[in-house]
Amino acid sequence: MLAIAIGCGSTMSATGSAQSTGPAPATRNALDELTRGYEVRDELLAPASGASIQLRFLLKPNAASPDRLIAATRAALTRLGEWHGSLPFTSLTVMDVPRGSGLAGMSLPGVMVVATPMFNSARDRTVERTVYAAVAKQYWQVPPASESARRWLGDGLAAYVAVRGIHEELAQQHTASVALFGGRVSWPIGPLAWSLPASDSRPRVRDFVEVDDLITAPRTEARRAALALHTLERLLGWAAVQQAIESFQGRWRSGDPSPADFAALISEQRGIDLRWFFEEAFRFEARFDYGISSFSTEPDASAPAQYETRVSLQRSGEAVFAGTAEPRAPLQAARSLKVQTRFADGTLVQDWWDGRDASLELVYAGPSPARVASVDPAAMLLLDDNRANNTRSLEAGFTEMGAWLTASWLIWLQDVMLVSSALL
Repeated sequence: MLAIAIGCGSTMSATGSAQSTGPAPATRNALDELTRGYEVRDELLAPASGASIQLRFLLKPNAASPDRLIAATRAALTRLGEWHGSLPFTSLTVMDVPRGSGLAGMSLPGVMVVATPMFNSARDRTVERTVYAAVAKQYWQVPPASESARRWLGDGLAAYVAVRGIHEELAQQHTASVALFGGRVSWPIGPLAWSLPASDSRPRVRDFVEVDDLITAPRTEARRAALALHTLERLLGWAAVQQAIESFQGRWRSGDPSPADFAALISEQRGIDLRWFFEEAFRFEARFDYGISSFSTEPDASAPAQYETRVSLQRSGEAVFAGTAEPRAPLQAARSLKVQTRFADGTLVQDWWDGRDASLELVYAGPSPARVASVDPAAMLLLDDNRANNTRSLEAGFTEMGAWLTASWLIWLQDVMLVSSALL
């Protein structure tokens, strides 16, 4: 049996689990049994700032990509260390267990258990996504006996940080992949890019199975918490959110902070009351759903060569994205939801809606008919449950986006059929 030292100096087994906080005996025995015959590699990560971390990797025999696992772990610890600060311990054990063991995804302080594919190509990024999710979980550890709010907030923070790290680390080299043979083989689908253009910082939080797998709290609440944080980033900017989560990380380790504590912290840092956002975002029984209920443009009978355009907005959900805790402001001052209307002559008109009323109608008069109307066209409110009703178009024909999506899907289907026929 191997022995290693972790963070506080306590003696650990090969699995790295401390006697006071380790897994249950049955689980510990299962982990110990899995590690028999494993290759052990020890490395030291010495970041430019922060404490060094002693790394121990327990690698299954004939692992497909042990070097990628090690490189991904070092990269994730470096990047997340820059965002959060150092981990609260000085050593970390990483176990690569077989798929189907039932132990993959386990996360204990100083111990992360992952399952990399038996085979994956150089273009596939399953290993990197898996590692980022596991490292993010290390920063937001939640004891099993914690209250529900702490568990879903911790998992939401971990999911948010993991997705953001994945997109930054894999920028412009990230494609979708399909899992075959129970996840033992991962194959990239090149035409379906998951990398975002440099001009588009929107996260795709639900694209990553590896991130979803780290969630142990109720998934609905944890996923909504992650989407809320992505929305907050679009509202305030990454620098503001990064400062808040770094400060909150210290409170997370030393006490039992609540979602209200996070809202109070970021409100204090920004000098504005943001509790309105968290109260609505974390009201899980309430849905966000903003859309366009009707859209028309007709010649104005009372004015020759003029058109009257009507854009009817509707709030179908119970949750409100008001943009402020202050009382209602005039329409032009309520900068929460952008409403954009494009006309045939190329004119683009922008208005703002504070989202508090159940409905609102905007009327425009001008020399050109309208073509497209959209509420929240840049998708700031990622919590919106149904973005299919956010845009209405009076243009006939196949849109450029529709053509691109159709072509990408057909190419993806072709690749899946070719790979399946070759492997089966």
